[in-house]
Amino acid sequence: MKRAALSLIVLSACATTPRFADRPVVTRVDDTRDIPKPTPNTFYAYRYMADSFAFRSLTRAMELRTSQPAWSTNALDEVPDSTWFTNRVTARDVSPEEAAVGPGASGPPELPFVIVSGKSGGGNPGFVVKDATGRRFLVKFDPRDNPKMQTATDAIVSRLFWLMGWNVPADHVIVFAREELSIANGAKAKDALGRKEPLTEAVLDATLATSPRRADGRYRALASEFVPGEVLGGIVPEGVREDDANDTIPHEHRRELRGLLAPAAWLNHTDMKEDNLLDTWVEQDGRHFVRHYLVDFGEALGAHAAEKGRREDGYEYFVDWTALLGGTFSFGLWIREWESLESSPWLSIGAFATEPFDPYTWHEAYPFWPFDEADAADRYWGAKQVLAVRRDQLEAIVATGALSKEASEYLVETLLDRQRQVGAAFLEAVSPLDHLRVEGGAWCGVDLGVAYDLADHGVVEVLHPEDRTIEEPRSEVTVHDDGAFCVPLTGRGYTVYRVRTRRGGALHPVMQVHVIEDDAPRIVGVVRVEPAE
Repeated sequence: MKRAALSLIVLSACATTPRFADRPVVTRVDDTRDIPKPTPNTFYAYRYMADSFAFRSLTRAMELRTSQPAWSTNALDEVPDSTWFTNRVTARDVSPEEAAVGPGASGPPELPFVIVSGKSGGGNPGFVVKDATGRRFLVKFDPRDNPKMQTATDAIVSRLFWLMGWNVPADHVIVFAREELSIANGAKAKDALGRKEPLTEAVLDATLATSPRRADGRYRALASEFVPGEVLGGIVPEGVREDDANDTIPHEHRRELRGLLAPAAWLNHTDMKEDNLLDTWVEQDGRHFVRHYLVDFGEALGAHAAEKGRREDGYEYFVDWTALLGGTFSFGLWIREWESLESSPWLSIGAFATEPFDPYTWHEAYPFWPFDEADAADRYWGAKQVLAVRRDQLEAIVATGALSKEASEYLVETLLDRQRQVGAAFLEAVSPLDHLRVEGGAWCGVDLGVAYDLADHGVVEVLHPEDRTIEEPRSEVTVHDDGAFCVPLTGRGYTVYRVRTRRGGALHPVMQVHVIEDDAPRIVGVVRVEPAE
């Protein structure tokens, strides 16, 4: 079974010198087996925050947890396709046009709208509507002080996450007139105390009055299409969904969540918590199973800081004990990194910039335990997804936010600059040798640091296969200007190549490439960072 094979690879990879089975690499996980409907999760915000900032934070520290590799990788240290993730931008050529469409193959909603209820949860007003074709959408508005900000951010960031491989809703920036809204019989909305009350024309008008209005009298909003299936609530950041037989890997050990750190830092998507991930129970080919989504991106790209007045967003936790103690004992003299952050000239973007930005010290707003578990291999994998996004794809996606020309250009350039910073931090922290294959009498690949112009040269050193006390390389090959390199095959049978990249005098960590050398040589496994003995 594919799942069993994947687990075997992961367990063997925990050894100092693992051996990989000579079998096809797992590219798709068997996690769509038919299951009964799981019990929906209920998100209790106050309990979640108490755990995040106090109780669970303290118990995790007392557990003296040791680092361990992600469990959801295959023999080549990649993430197979699953109900969690689909390899896209690193696996095939995605055109700018497809990137702009993203998950929304059905296209934007068609007016007019019928409002069926008020929006539940979140800080911004909105409605649940049906469009002219009967599709359901969640419609949300921008804050009055930052027109275009959250609607553009959601449309842009959702498509970027989709391009990089995660499941997301189809989000569209739309414009409509008041007369294109009507209210369904029996529709209800929650009042300020959370009580349900009839959704009347007066309530609708009061909600619209809190949102920016265009010069032509129409309203701009975000329409987020409901994802398929029955909603099961959020995804817990630790453990598994106990009544989902397909959910066998603790979430804190899923690379799809651990490696998400790099894209989240790139996009300053700080709002990472249980209720911004979503499970649905779907039907496909007669089977029922759970699919996993990222949702709600409107507070990325500096929007959380602009809306909540949190200039420290992305630099400190919402409740950051280290910063609180540091500020107290420095008597207010400690100048924090974020205090030099300047807002952009556009209210639609806010304080989203290249400097100051350090991917290693970047912080989500609420502790997200998979990020705590992320190691160098997880960060490298996440950075690969980020670096694979091309300028033409990025420009096409940013255009879906319907920002001004100047704001769009600023956002593209800022994202490209931050992209390089993520790559410099996380790709160059390991030996970034990738796209490995056997070619003729050698195994070959690409030095991604050189390929992405993060480094202008590189050498691949081949070390002693067993004796780690011997520092001098047995041989070395020079990386070409495009990042390509080839290491001659030298063994017979099962051979472990211990290699590392060298940039001038700087040596990167050792990685292992496992090759079976016979009449048809083949790579059977990769250890991205060789563990210490």
